[in-house]
Amino acid sequence: MSVPGYPNLAKIRLWAQDVAKETCHEPTSSGRAAHCMRLRPRPSRTTEDRQPLQETSGNRRQQKRRLGEGISNQQHGGNSKRQRTMGDDGRQTRGRASKAKKPSVGFDASQDPSFPMRPKSQSQRQSQSRGTSTAASPRRRQSPTKAPSTTPIKLPPLGQLEPGPSLPPPDEPSSPEKSPSPGRRKEKAHRLDSVSVKSTAPVTLQELGTCSPPVVQMTMQSARSSGPVPASVEVLYKALTAEDSGFIPLPLKSEYLAESETPRKSRDPPTDKAYLPQGRKQFPADLVPRLKISMARVLGNAEWGHSNDAHEGQWGTLVDNIIYESTIFHLDVISCNVERCTINPKFRMQLATGDPILVDESTNATNADPEKPASSLSRMVDRCLALRLDRNHLKMVRKGFMTVPRDIRSLNQSQSFVKECALFLDIELKKKSAARDPEVQLAIWAGAGLLKRWAMGWSTDIPMPGIVVNGHIWTCYLFYEQDKELIMLGPVEIGNTRTLKGTWQIYYQLLNLIDWGRGEYRQWFEKEVLGWAKRATGVEEKQIQGAKAAEEIEATEP
Repeated sequence: MSVPGYPNLAKIRLWAQDVAKETCHEPTSSGRAAHCMRLRPRPSRTTEDRQPLQETSGNRRQQKRRLGEGISNQQHGGNSKRQRTMGDDGRQTRGRASKAKKPSVGFDASQDPSFPMRPKSQSQRQSQSRGTSTAASPRRRQSPTKAPSTTPIKLPPLGQLEPGPSLPPPDEPSSPEKSPSPGRRKEKAHRLDSVSVKSTAPVTLQELGTCSPPVVQMTMQSARSSGPVPASVEVLYKALTAEDSGFIPLPLKSEYLAESETPRKSRDPPTDKAYLPQGRKQFPADLVPRLKISMARVLGNAEWGHSNDAHEGQWGTLVDNIIYESTIFHLDVISCNVERCTINPKFRMQLATGDPILVDESTNATNADPEKPASSLSRMVDRCLALRLDRNHLKMVRKGFMTVPRDIRSLNQSQSFVKECALFLDIELKKKSAARDPEVQLAIWAGAGLLKRWAMGWSTDIPMPGIVVNGHIWTCYLFYEQDKELIMLGPVEIGNTRTLKGTWQIYYQLLNLIDWGRGEYRQWFEKEVLGWAKRATGVEEKQIQGAKAAEEIEATEP
């Protein structure tokens, strides 16, 4: 029925009342409730046309038949196995007689006292006392059928409809938020108490400038203007920043030229400026053929890792290959993987208030959200180069450690398996799209090394070099102490893995740093660290007394 407009509202109300009257619920002969709703919209019917339903001869005949069946069932006691019944549609059906059969809605024999009723059995009386229907079948329990409702539906006038339940605002949750567990509340309170400075930005070098010791990044020009630069820093910086000419060994010029003579000329040979001049420090002659073979592998792996956006571990294998080829002929140099090595808590950098810096484990940001996992700045670098100590030096160092507390018995700022290694070069690697700042991590590691030297009373004149591998680019920094500050000198680019010349430059500068570690750093180590161990154990005093006694004996002899 179409409702074109408001004038037909009266017809809609009349139609709703007819639907309510004609809705019926009648039980069938099998005991199942048949819910039938006859919807007969009569839009043209008016109030005068509505008359009560007239009884027809067919209806009276059906009612008499049902009345007769009820009398027959009461007289025979319901002993017949199959009885003829009348369905709701007027058809005769045959069904199994059972106690679950109810008389029709039109006539209820139990309500008429003129019909003889069979006394109820004991089971029927018990089931009736429990509140269940006596006509329920033992196989299936039926719910009592509700009588049809004839109450007309009242529709309020248009424009006076009651509003429905109000919905919560979109910003408010529909259900109350669950309270956190006691353990989480305790952990949250602990984190809030332990964090003094809160920031959503990653840790930067500017923020490290407020720590202890403060980190200050400078160029060589600004460092010289601010104060005297240690002589060891000047020497190493000059070796790393030599004139940028070439780094390819000159004996390989003919080989690279022959390789470029392809049928399609697809490979350009290196220019003359790309080769290492004869007046500068040269590669070891026995190492050049091996480095040439490794060069092609490094360039191919670097290009593959960049094009496939390889993870940091894949770049780590590339760095390991370069370090291995650079140290293969130096048996007194050890390459250490320190990814899982943590900084000793005694030497971790702190804020100006004395609180440790807590950072997000995934983004390196300071812990502003107490629900996120946070940890102190402990694991910062990935690779290190160290000097291999002989047995006598290692024995002397261990004797010296017996005179200090157990928690600072190490040669460096670490507390892991490398605590007895004399580290002289630190390497932090990241792929280009990494979230953490590798310069910040390298500065934190160097700051812990400075705190270690202060705690042991060792000299801070010698620098602490560190390399940052950020994708293809290799950059070097020199850390040293000046006026109780950690100076971060650099950056100095020492090569890249994009070109043949840049890769040879990496090998060349690594060999320079290794030679510095085997030379100047070893002298510093023997003077400061081994000298401290001798003084702590009294060996130095005994050696001095022995030397004086030997001189006296020589003086008395004729």
